[in-house]
Amino acid sequence: MAACGALGLGGLNGVCDAGLVSKGERLNATGAKVHLAKYPVFAASAALGAYDLIARIDGTYTEFFHNATPKFELDAQAIFTEFYFDVADNHKLTVGLRYNEDRKEIGATATFYEIALASDWQDGAVADACGFQTSGAAIGTYGSVIMDPETGLPTGAFNTACFDADGKPKTKRQAIGTAPVPIIGAASNGAMPVIENMDPVNYDYTSVGYSPVKDFSATTGRIVWDWQANDDTLMFISYSRGFKGGGFNPAFSKTDFPDTPFAFDSTEVDAIEIGVKATVPEIGLVANASIYYNDFDNFHIGTIRNQTAINAMVPLENMGAELELLLAPPSVPGLTFNMAFSYFDSEIGNLMTFFYLDSSPKKQYLRALYYSDKVFGNRKNINKVKKN
Repeated sequence: MAACGALGLGGLNGVCDAGLVSKGERLNATGAKVHLAKYPVFAASAALGAYDLIARIDGTYTEFFHNATPKFELDAQAIFTEFYFDVADNHKLTVGLRYNEDRKEIGATATFYEIALASDWQDGAVADACGFQTSGAAIGTYGSVIMDPETGLPTGAFNTACFDADGKPKTKRQAIGTAPVPIIGAASNGAMPVIENMDPVNYDYTSVGYSPVKDFSATTGRIVWDWQANDDTLMFISYSRGFKGGGFNPAFSKTDFPDTPFAFDSTEVDAIEIGVKATVPEIGLVANASIYYNDFDNFHIGTIRNQTAINAMVPLENMGAELELLLAPPSVPGLTFNMAFSYFDSEIGNLMTFFYLDSSPKKQYLRALYYSDKVFGNRKNINKVKKN
């Protein structure tokens, strides 16, 4: 990790991570290959080819997505006990206690995140003005890239004549049914990925200093009071505390997922129930009724962000009532009626989930180029993009 301040960049969260540097280096390599494939007799810097690719970005390919967990180990152990007390006539108290401990270890891979696509400049005047210049004073440069006359380096700005009024590049554009072809581009429109190869997989979070082993533990229990009102009626009230161990989110880049934890905490729930179980033997009726309330802390909800699934944690409350009736009249053997009724209500706490993109694709790839100090060294300005 390198501080962006040292490069004069002031990037996301003040940090340039290795993934962006790698992306910049691969973008630079792709730009060089694209230029060599199209103009083998004209030498030009790899950076110019990469900048022209960025200028031509007109789509995003998001089909490359695969999360896998080739390694998952769970070591779960618990100790529990339960006591029963006859505290008075027809009254019984049940007390249970449990200690839970989970240890989880994971190896996770994520292939992707998304690939920006570019296509050829439109034929004719646009291609002449925005494409590679093979003659004239600007020979050896790309018309889409504005050069610094003093240094001979790209300024980070694009030629506004190469974009329409909406800021879209004047390219042939992506077409449904036309697959992008690396380096040489599709025959019909030149569609190609801006970076030849996908981002490398992130195996076990250790590249960012996060341990792939995590412990989850909690002490839970229950208390139940039973009252046998008579031979046919039992009433009860119970309180219990439950636990579900947390886990790991799929592997991801901290740059593309800011403020997202690699692991999510355990869920705990406090549950209260009051009910009655009764029978009326004379008519063959069995009736069970109850009301309940559950209060969840860190309830797990799967959310989609940047084409992957992230587990969010939210507070949740639910409550309801249930009634079940079974009627088997003694006077009609073999005949039964079964009816069930329920009412359910829930309330979820605040949850913010979003599809996060760090600015436009052009700015993302410009940032990747600037972060690749192997190519650019200590360049200063990342905010010169005139068209998105």
